[in-house]
Amino acid sequence: MPVAIDGKRHMKANCSACTFLMNLSGLIPEEKFPDGNSLRCGKESRYVAGFPPAITDPLTESCDQFIEYDPHRPRWEWDENKNKKNIEKHGVSFEDAVAALDADKNSFRYVAKSWDDLTDFDFDGKGVMRTFANTDPVRDVYLFTYNEKVWALVSTLRGEFGKIKQRVISARRARLEEQTMYDLRKKL
Repeated sequence: MPVAIDGKRHMKANCSACTFLMNLSGLIPEEKFPDGNSLRCGKESRYVAGFPPAITDPLTESCDQFIEYDPHRPRWEWDENKNKKNIEKHGVSFEDAVAALDADKNSFRYVAKSWDDLTDFDFDGKGVMRTFANTDPVRDVYLFTYNEKVWALVSTLRGEFGKIKQRVISARRARLEEQTMYDLRKKL
């Protein structure tokens, strides 16, 4: 249903309110865009030749892929069976680790040195959509304090642009070199 904004009629479910809207201005030089437009739709199923389609008027454009942007959408997810094993092995739940990480103003992320090889991963068999995030082998490590000790939370990206979440792989006590990194960073 159209709504009035600045005296013009606009669709309520438009690109400006969509979770997939990307503004790539400043991230990619303008001359690299085939049409000179930095506003793009990040819905991967809409990509043309591997490039997100342009959005010329986000207040009036929309499509059948619209999902309303929700700033309160959870950014973390995990497998509950893995969470239970983590509690048994390391003494901390993913929920507690994420809460401590989000509360620690000195927490920070670094990229793990080793990545997963996803060459033989059965995406279809496991029901995992082949998106950029799901096929990214990078593992992030977040260092934070919990119960006055330094911990490490390992995660990876899952989902598609606009709905990407950090999937928790493990939460454990920080190794000596990670403890040193955290202590040095805290002094900055």
